[in-house]
Amino acid sequence: MSIAKKHLLISTMVLGTLIGTVALADSDHRKNTKTVFTPAAISLTDAIQKAQAAVPGTVVSAELENERGKAVYQVEIASLSKSGETTEVSVDATNGAILASRVDKEDDDEGGASDK
Repeated sequence: MSIAKKHLLISTMVLGTLIGTVALADSDHRKNTKTVFTPAAISLTDAIQKAQAAVPGTVVSAELENERGKAVYQVEIASLSKSGETTEVSVDATNGAILASRVDKEDDDEGGASDK
């Protein structure tokens, strides 16, 4: 067997081993990071209405998030007063329950939020 054929054979074997190792590592990573996600049972509109019923104001933003495998809507509501406060309301996406609310003041720096 010529030297060129030996190099080609060795290169092919090394490449095959590397590809197999990467594929196996990726497969193990996916198994370890797979999280069961509970799907949302209520709509974003319903979550916003529930949040506004709990905290009156103007909705600034709303989004569905996965918190430890649980579907939760985060709704940010600006205060009706001129205080510059916003409140982040967590709404359970499976049943519409208010899980928590947190007030953020505009003039607060880092860590200035307080839980209600």
